[in-house]
Amino acid sequence: MKTMKERIIRFAIKNRKSPMENRRRVGKSLSLLAVFLFAVFWLILR
Repeated sequence: MKTMKERIIRFAIKNRKSPMENRRRVGKSLSLLAVFLFAVFWLILR
């Protein structure tokens, strides 16, 4: 159990990104989400 917990913590620390990179990633995913939602509503209301 302890080794699994240590593995998860090590993985989380290793994959930590800089704040700028996180912001860029969030911006990309938000814009993709906006386009996707727009397409869905456009198809429904067409």
